Amino acid sequence: DSVNAAVGGSVTFTTSLTPTGTPLNYISWNKGTTNIVTSVAGDILINPNYKDRVTLNVLTGSLELRNLAVSDTGEYGVSITPTAGDASITGQATLNVYEPVTNVRITTNNTDLVEFNDTVRLSCSASGSSLSFLWFNDSVEVTASDRVRITDGGATLTIVTVLRYDQGSYTCEVSNLVSSNSSDEELSVGYGPEGVRLTISPSAEYYGEGSVVSFSCSADSRPEAQFRWFINGEMSSSTGAQINLVMEQSGNYSCRAFNSKTLRYTTSQPEEISVLMNVTEMISDALVSSSTQLPEEGTSLNVTCDASGSVSTREWMKNGSPLNSSENIIFYHQNQVLCFRSLSRKDSGRYSCNISNPVSSQEDTYYMVVTYGPENVEMSGSKEVQVQTAFRLSCSAESVPAASYVWIKNGTIIADSFEFTENLSEFSDSGEYICRATNDITMKTSEASHMVLITVNSFVKSSNPPVEGGLVYLTCDASECKLVQISVRLTISPSAEYYGEGSVVSFSCSADSRPEAQFRWFINGEMSSSTGAQINLVMEQSGNYSCQAFNSKTLRYTTSQPAEISPVSNVIIQTTNTDLVEFNNTVRLSCSGSGSSLSFLWFNDSVKVTASDRVRITDGGATLTIVTVLRYDQGSYTCEVSNPVSSSTSDEELLSVSYGPEGVRLTTSPSAEYYGEGSVVSFSCSADSRPEAQFRWFINGEMSSSTGAQINLKTCLIYRVCSFTENITNSSVLSFNPPVEGGSLNVTCDASGSIFTREWMKNGSPLNTSENIMFYHQNQVLSFRSLSRKDSGRYSCNISSKEVQVQTAFRLSCSAESVPAASYIWIKNGTIIADSFEFTENMSEFSDSGEYICRATNDITMKTSEASHMVLITGKRLHLQTLNWAVN
Repeated sequence: DSVNAAVGGSVTFTTSLTPTGTPLNYISWNKGTTNIVTSVAGDILINPNYKDRVTLNVLTGSLELRNLAVSDTGEYGVSITPTAGDASITGQATLNVYEPVTNVRITTNNTDLVEFNDTVRLSCSASGSSLSFLWFNDSVEVTASDRVRITDGGATLTIVTVLRYDQGSYTCEVSNLVSSNSSDEELSVGYGPEGVRLTISPSAEYYGEGSVVSFSCSADSRPEAQFRWFINGEMSSSTGAQINLVMEQSGNYSCRAFNSKTLRYTTSQPEEISVLMNVTEMISDALVSSSTQLPEEGTSLNVTCDASGSVSTREWMKNGSPLNSSENIIFYHQNQVLCFRSLSRKDSGRYSCNISNPVSSQEDTYYMVVTYGPENVEMSGSKEVQVQTAFRLSCSAESVPAASYVWIKNGTIIADSFEFTENLSEFSDSGEYICRATNDITMKTSEASHMVLITVNSFVKSSNPPVEGGLVYLTCDASECKLVQISVRLTISPSAEYYGEGSVVSFSCSADSRPEAQFRWFINGEMSSSTGAQINLVMEQSGNYSCQAFNSKTLRYTTSQPAEISPVSNVIIQTTNTDLVEFNNTVRLSCSGSGSSLSFLWFNDSVKVTASDRVRITDGGATLTIVTVLRYDQGSYTCEVSNPVSSSTSDEELLSVSYGPEGVRLTTSPSAEYYGEGSVVSFSCSADSRPEAQFRWFINGEMSSSTGAQINLKTCLIYRVCSFTENITNSSVLSFNPPVEGGSLNVTCDASGSIFTREWMKNGSPLNTSENIMFYHQNQVLSFRSLSRKDSGRYSCNISSKEVQVQTAFRLSCSAESVPAASYIWIKNGTIIADSFEFTENMSEFSDSGEYICRATNDITMKTSEASHMVLITGKRLHLQTLNWAVN
């Protein structure tokens, strides 16, 4: 066995013998060949070198060794003879004595570090033997990585190019098999400033002259950043993270954060402040307008409030009460746009918008009437009418605007008023009257029906007063008409509207007759061989089934009303137009078929068509109307007509919907920023269009003779290249440490001005990332992980921006996702300057600097969306800085 112990401690070597009542006969403990202690029958002899350090248990042979030293490390053996004459028992053990861990200490060359600039080395030392080292940062174990190196058996921790996340309390824990100890060292990593944010309170589009506005500036920085303030690019005397300013001038307000440790600074995005200086900016021409003149229930709507002058605030009212946002009402662009997600009839009312600034105000009103209906169609009028008298039916429906009405009987329109009047009724006027209400704005319809039965006044006449035992004749008659009495009744069992082929149906015939009538049967007018009051027939054909009753005494006969059984057949679709244009056409498909009690279903490419805002299914399903067709409505339409015993489907009717062109895409091959004179460039054009689009080509706005989706041009200049220049000063490329092979190095590229891009070159060739080269902060910092002699050379950094040199051309393009394709306008300083997706200025002036707004509008939904772009006209060229160094 092996036993570990610390210097100065003790250890007990225990045997496996059971204690006896008397001392063991013979015990001998040795270290190597050196005797430590011997016992014979309980008499103990101790080596003088171990005096006062050992205790021997004569009953078990166990040995305790105290006050251990490193020299006690070694192999120990014991020989025991329990009683005289017994064989000897031996045993061995290994003792390892270690110095305990003490005096743990961390040394480092620097604890106050700068992100991306510094590399730190932490060295851990301790007293003791067989030491192991572990490193922790805030109790989390540190492991080796690309930037973190652990060397010298774990005693040295090196962090290359420290990051902010490397900050913390570092602990070196030293241990061996018998003890452990630790030491701490705090590392601080300065970084930033970054993410500079400017906050203005109160937030407003305009401020009155003399008003007090609070500006707050914040940044991610360690240590905390110091702040300076700028108005229109001029440094203000104000300092601190928060300032209060009395508004005296309009302009761009910004703050700059500076880190005194990293010696870096960052400026916030400027906030444009508009200050109303005098009454010349009074509000005028207030106007509230709607995105549609016909707001319909269930659709969305934008109401816009605008005016000339400097608008400060907008307040909306409905019927004189303040209007607030809700689940259905949203305000956009500082209350400029009032948006209804889904209109309801209760949204109708008087909407007013009050536009104001500190010196004036104006109000405009918009009266909104939400169209809806028709709904809840109701009919009134008599259900039974005496023949040769007048009757009137009335129809009403809930609808805005008021519905128009038509009356339909037997599929024919018989009137076009809310009221139908028949001045002199006939028996043929009996039947179902349908009132169809239509909203002439939404084109939606709704129907109700009413049954009318034309009757006659009957009376009974007596030939003379009735006397007991006498004879009297009673005559049944009716006024103004011939009364036909049908007394023969045909009953079918089971009762159904349709019957399957081969099914058995029972027909029963009865009649009021004395003596009882005799019966004959007819199918489609042809007499059957069947007789009797009841027959059972196997269904083989559709048609009219009837029975005839005959009285053999009166010699009269009467025939029942026929019962009709018919299948579905001759299903066809009719339409006025199948070649349609998206957003332009409305199409109506009408389905007809032979048969009774028909049901209709419509399909587009086998997918069932259901009603929606644009898709209307009327006339009991027989008519399909698609309002303002879209490209997705294209397809093969079929009409399926059915009844309980049969069904039939029409031939396909193909609807073609043309659309586009949209999403025009220009592809250039090969792709490059510049082309040599005489080079051949391939241009490909594609677009979403049905049928396929035809293409024409333009160079600098002039139409080329080239056509087709792809052309090849050999040109000296395809488009005039805009000269982007930069007002950049004090540009520099800095190396903070001398380059030494094996060491790390950061090279920083910086300048004053609005920097847009940085491009690195080595010896005139582009420099890219690799296993040894990394870029940080939008290429501001070029970092070498481990330098080698081949890294020596001339490094250059090209700094550029989006800005434009005066007296050159520039072009701005705008795009948006929209169906149909959006229309575009360009706005600068509140004035519309172009109405195309592209804006071009052929000869720029300093006055062309500023914010350009592109507003995209969907001319169907009337929804708009905007984006802005800042342009700065300058007159100074780019600076190109180089740095030459060699690796030592």
